[in-house]
Amino acid sequence: MSVYTLLWSRIPCLHSVFRTALEISKLIKKSPKRDTKLNELREMNENDTKSIHNLCPTRWTVKGEAFESYLNNYNQLMELWEWSLSNVKDNEMKARIRGVQTVMELFDFVFCCSLSQTILRQTDNLSKTLQYSHISAAQGQELASLVVKTLSKDCNTEMFDNFWKNTTKRAKSLATSDPSLPRKRKITDHFGRNGGSQESHYFPKTPEERYRAIYFEVYDATINCIKQRFDQPDYRTYIHLQETLLKAVTSGDWQKHLDEVCDVYGDDINKYAAETQLKNLSEMAISEGFNPDSSFLINELIKFLQALPEAKKLLIKEVVKIAKIMLVMPATNALSERSFSALRRLKTYLRSTTTRILIPNA
Repeated sequence: MSVYTLLWSRIPCLHSVFRTALEISKLIKKSPKRDTKLNELREMNENDTKSIHNLCPTRWTVKGEAFESYLNNYNQLMELWEWSLSNVKDNEMKARIRGVQTVMELFDFVFCCSLSQTILRQTDNLSKTLQYSHISAAQGQELASLVVKTLSKDCNTEMFDNFWKNTTKRAKSLATSDPSLPRKRKITDHFGRNGGSQESHYFPKTPEERYRAIYFEVYDATINCIKQRFDQPDYRTYIHLQETLLKAVTSGDWQKHLDEVCDVYGDDINKYAAETQLKNLSEMAISEGFNPDSSFLINELIKFLQALPEAKKLLIKEVVKIAKIMLVMPATNALSERSFSALRRLKTYLRSTTTRILIPNA
């Protein structure tokens, strides 16, 4: 589960704003007329920021920029909705525009967009970095730990006070509604019968207290999501596979990583032969012109093993087997998911095509 999907599904306040942001993208990007009018309004107001980004749920690395673009173009968007309502005749389209306009007039929209942009800019940057092919799994885990530490520093009362001050100031300049508390609701009888009471039910006393709770909830959910993403058994196995080869080729301590790999794959890997062959890997790299004192990148290691003559591959066949396992074992990534999806669509297409050929009237 991505951070964006997690925030969408678990935080009610963000869920409403995310749906509105997605609707804004559809209303503008799927209408050349509204898109052109928005650009005209931006030129009239001398808005030199980036225009509206398309908030696509399947794109990993543009979420923060999308929310920032909504805030930077807020006034032009509100003018666009007024112009659209006077020019659109379709009642359904008018209802959609009024719905977006109403949500954007609320303080929740500015608060949630600002909070989402602050967090997603960090996760977007992490996603972009992890897509480089030369980064190993261990390096990716280290990068994720750095992002978690950065987010943890922002998860405190002092940072919230600064964020609250800037957000309320921005909302006031955009003429949105004032921050307010939701209607206080009575606790249901079901929970009351289980020992709860109206007095014990928590309800924030001030709007700032309410939004403080949302702020910390979003940060905690994001940090836990990243930690869980990089703390999975399969991912740890993938790290051990890579580190076994990377440390062996640079004469590092690879024994504990090999032990973990053999515990997982058992008889598939001959541990005695692998220990012998891993000791030869560094000398083999030197004979091929590589400097064992420099750090190997994972893509360089794969190219090195693929370029070896067949005789040398036979000499280190257990090492080659570990490399093959590493290549066919997909660490969580979009490429493997897209590949399986494409194969599924191809299988469905071939099945339907074969049916039409064998049974013309089917």
